[in-house]
Amino acid sequence: MEKCAEQQRLLFLGMCSLEDRKRICDEKIMDLYNFERITYLLEAFGFEEYKFVFEMKYKDLLLKLADIVEQNLVCGNSMDKYVLQDKYEIRNEWQQEFIRNLPNEVMKNCIQEIFDLYA
Repeated sequence: MEKCAEQQRLLFLGMCSLEDRKRICDEKIMDLYNFERITYLLEAFGFEEYKFVFEMKYKDLLLKLADIVEQNLVCGNSMDKYVLQDKYEIRNEWQQEFIRNLPNEVMKNCIQEIFDLYA
């Protein structure tokens, strides 16, 4: 798994923006928003092994995210259609932002196809 996770990390680093590379390489602070966004992207690309390593590296943010979800459930804020629509829109924004940062049209089209398959 370690070799596979490292291959996935290198592939992701080669595709992501300079800002995300800085966050992943600890040259810039990883906040909760970017943690959730990058985790989503890793999952969308099927980089499960690296996603696990990434989540463990930022375990504190993973726990914070879990606490937020738990608080919403305790308060009775179930995942209604409005919350799900907001999540869908946010994830669509994350996809489009990722695609905008790609260097050429071929990569943009290929990545869009991957996102379409993930949807």
